[in-house]
Amino acid sequence: MRISKKLFLMNSSIIIFVLGLVFLSTRVYFQRYYVNQKTNQLKEISEYIKNPSSQSGLEEIEDRYRVRVDFLDMEEEELFYYNGFLREIYGEDFTKENISKALAENGEIIQLRKDKRTGLDLLSYMSLYEKGILMIVSSPIYPMQEAVKYSEKFYLYILLLALALSFAINYFFSKIFTNPLTALTEISRNMANLSFQKKADIKTGDEVEELAEGINYMSEKLDDTIKKLEDSNIKLKKEIEKERILEKFRKDFISSVNHELKTPIALISGYAEGLKDGVADEESRDFYCQVIMDEANRMNIMVKDLLLISQIESGYFKMSKSSLDISGILESCLHRFEILIKEKGLKVSNDLGETIIVSANKDGIEKVLNNLLSNAVKYCQEGGKIKIGVEEHREKVKVFIYNSSNKIAMGELDKIWTPFYKLDKSGSKKYGGTGLGLAIVKEILEKHGSEYGVDLLEDGLEFYFYLEKNRETTDY
Repeated sequence: MRISKKLFLMNSSIIIFVLGLVFLSTRVYFQRYYVNQKTNQLKEISEYIKNPSSQSGLEEIEDRYRVRVDFLDMEEEELFYYNGFLREIYGEDFTKENISKALAENGEIIQLRKDKRTGLDLLSYMSLYEKGILMIVSSPIYPMQEAVKYSEKFYLYILLLALALSFAINYFFSKIFTNPLTALTEISRNMANLSFQKKADIKTGDEVEELAEGINYMSEKLDDTIKKLEDSNIKLKKEIEKERILEKFRKDFISSVNHELKTPIALISGYAEGLKDGVADEESRDFYCQVIMDEANRMNIMVKDLLLISQIESGYFKMSKSSLDISGILESCLHRFEILIKEKGLKVSNDLGETIIVSANKDGIEKVLNNLLSNAVKYCQEGGKIKIGVEEHREKVKVFIYNSSNKIAMGELDKIWTPFYKLDKSGSKKYGGTGLGLAIVKEILEKHGSEYGVDLLEDGLEFYFYLEKNRETTDY
């Protein structure tokens, strides 16, 4: 059952109970109450008459209060027998002996009898006015049965009117009381459906308002918690996807390492067996040994590069930042490739400018520059161009290395950072290398938080990366 109906039934029951109680009280106790009040009035009138200081006459008192006052000399016994008026009202028991006895016991006599002359009930209060003088104060009692009958009809009408009013008032106040609860019910259903946008705006100044504030607070907390759970789920999915990609990368990486190591191991093993079996003559023995040394050196470089990548990814390779002159380091790295540059007849131009101080790890940046310059020299055609430079951009410095080269496909630019990825698909050793140089560049620059990339220009490639200008030394 709805609260509005409960309120209506409860209030209607209270009204019916109260009016019914009044009705029964009127029917049962009203006449007794009326007689009691009238008796008290007659007593007060009697005391007023007895008071020597009272200034009102008997006629005035009788007119004012609509009573009759009689005095009876109790010494004249004949009056009790021959006063027809008194005997007609009070009956045969109105004798001197009875009255004297009652006065001796109670000091007063109260009688309610029917006045045969008028048909009305007559209430009398008798007491001694003075010694031997009986004072009787009488007042008619109007018919109470008829008054009670009319009052019953009156209360019946009042009851019907009260029920009609209670229906209207209950309907009005039940709406005022239940509307906030209805709003809270709707909000709670929205919360059950994980919708927390709607809030309860209830200003009743009572417990309902406190309940609304509690629901709003719970809604906000649930909304915040669910959002956090959703964010956590998204992060978890990303982590799972990242882990899946990493797992695939590990498998591909191991497969690539296995593939890359097979060739030098096979060469070393084959040429070593040839030497052991005496297949090589004096002239080819040096060649066999040189092949074994070259392949062993190539394996050594590959293992060191793999170890470096592993250390960087696992976080064991700590790089402390310090203040570096990036122009000076770039120029120093370029000198290491002078012999190779002259052999290929390359034209080198630089735009290094003045000293520019950056915040970076010296060993890491030197490794990056060496790998990028090595690739530039390696893949630049005979008589080609190499250009290096440094540009200042507000709080950062851009370092770029350009080399002219044959065209490569745009789709290959994102793959060149992958370990063991080589532009030369023929498997020849024309360019040498392990295919790990740019992968190491990528790991070191990401550890620096640097933006990096490669642009495919009209006649070549330009690698670039950004470093922050000098700031306090940090470990990361």
